Amino acid sequence: MNMRISGHVGDKLCLEVMEGERRVTLYSASIAQKALKRPLTRDYAFQQLGRLGTTPFWLDKLELEIDEGIMLPVSDINEMRRLAVEELLREKPRQKVNQQMYRQRIERWKQRQAEERASLMGHAFPQISVAVSDEETLQAALKAGANRVLIGGEHWRSRRGFSLEGIRRGFEICRKQGIDCAWRLPRILNQAQSTSLLSDLKIAAGWEKKPKLMIANLGELEIMRSVDANWPFEVDYSLNVFNEASLAYFLRMGAKKVTLSPELHHEQLAHLAKWPEVELLAFGDLEMMVSEYCPVGATLGGKKGEHCTGTCVSEPHYLRDRMRYDFPVETDQECRMHLFNVKILNLYEELAQIRRMGVSTVRLQLTRQNPQQVRQIIRLFVEAWDTLNEGKKVSWTSEEGMAELISLFPEGFTKGHFFRGVL
Repeated sequence: MNMRISGHVGDKLCLEVMEGERRVTLYSASIAQKALKRPLTRDYAFQQLGRLGTTPFWLDKLELEIDEGIMLPVSDINEMRRLAVEELLREKPRQKVNQQMYRQRIERWKQRQAEERASLMGHAFPQISVAVSDEETLQAALKAGANRVLIGGEHWRSRRGFSLEGIRRGFEICRKQGIDCAWRLPRILNQAQSTSLLSDLKIAAGWEKKPKLMIANLGELEIMRSVDANWPFEVDYSLNVFNEASLAYFLRMGAKKVTLSPELHHEQLAHLAKWPEVELLAFGDLEMMVSEYCPVGATLGGKKGEHCTGTCVSEPHYLRDRMRYDFPVETDQECRMHLFNVKILNLYEELAQIRRMGVSTVRLQLTRQNPQQVRQIIRLFVEAWDTLNEGKKVSWTSEEGMAELISLFPEGFTKGHFFRGVL
């Protein structure tokens, strides 16, 4: 569908929606005013009006014929979109789609994706992105040469983790050193955690420089935008971006970078690597399951909550399967169990192939490693990535680096879904 917004300061704005031969015209509930801070832009209007969810529509084009520096509450924009969709669905049943029409629509969609991808293309600086879970490993990562760090994420009970003040200090250190930094939000939030996050974001919004966020679920996107609709953000792998449609959606929403799903096959990755600002998980623990049930506390430390004796903090714990493989268990501050693969994801040997795909940023997920391991892993990946990106004539080989990694993790590695995928 196509849309047009028109109007002037002091009047209600008009939204016209054209879908085929059908046309719907609506007016805003509020009167448009002169913006004091954030005027209505085409990009922001496209983001809000393009949020068509599971409806059978998508937004092709948007025209703005409004006064410069005009402002309208986002609630009015969203309400006009909702009413327009309701009206279009009520007018008459949608036309049945035969095979030829379906193919034509697919081709048009592919063309639009290609045009959108081309419009976003730019020179991406090759980076090693390092996720850490406490201030000690942050310092180790910076000393080892990481040029991009992700701080925060889940707060393990076995580690000190990042406080809100620790997040602020981390950003300040990175800013002074010219290091790209993002605040990773937790993958799962309950109601109390959501309220706490909202409070923290309101405080962080008042810092000298607002931190870039990395959202891990759609609820966090809404919490963030309730504080500031223009807050810079990235997308973590837990949102499972698996195809061009989801990738384009988040980039259109304003994401500065998107981490692709770790379940993608290398051929699928090669296709998505054509897009700008994608990140690929190349090393780290793969989380297999999260559960509200805490087996450590239930079997060794009393009941969850006020009767818990904190046994999970005293030493590492594992779940052993029938093949006698020990799967690491971590407990977060909400006493959830996080179960990890017995083998760590390691795509060190595939770095040359990954770079040929066009991926500029690879991530090391080092949220459970100690400072010494963090330093060694980063050094190996940075040296390899720099060599591959400098185009040196001497061909890069992975033998020495792999030998060192194996000495750090004798239990071995997995390549995840890089060669076997899930589809």
